[in-house]
Amino acid sequence: MKTFADLKRDLQVGKVLTMTYNALSKDSENIKSRLNKPRKIVKIQTNGVYLEVSNTGKGSYLEFPVATLVEYDGKLMSFYKCGKRALSREEKALLANEPSKRKENKQQAINDALTDGSSTYWMDKRYYKENNAEWRYDWSKGLRLDINDNTMWDKKIKGDLDLQYTIK
Repeated sequence: MKTFADLKRDLQVGKVLTMTYNALSKDSENIKSRLNKPRKIVKIQTNGVYLEVSNTGKGSYLEFPVATLVEYDGKLMSFYKCGKRALSREEKALLANEPSKRKENKQQAINDALTDGSSTYWMDKRYYKENNAEWRYDWSKGLRLDINDNTMWDKKIKGDLDLQYTIK
């Protein structure tokens, strides 16, 4: 395997990328029709490349994910979705101790449920910011809480294959 830096060095204006796999192609005929069409690199940025379908004038932008989600062997470039992991002991403790769940704020939480809910929301928001855990509400430092199953999206963990391109 080559490094992400090698990939960025190898992607030059004029090279051709061909999408050979897209996770969305299983569900969408529109995406499936875009597979195996050569696209020429017309512009390079540090966070992605601009592509153009040959002789059509139509283009697209391919944004790079974080380096931990990329594999490159010199000819094949694979991008992965971020993976999930169980919450750490510290993360579980933060969630269990958020202000809206504390006894002293029980009445305020009930009042918020009957009105706009903003008081305890902002208490929780401040609590997570003070504890350097802003992943509770948004992506922060490569982490994001999945509130549906209390797991953590983590950009350091490779999930399912998302996109795959060959380079010529």
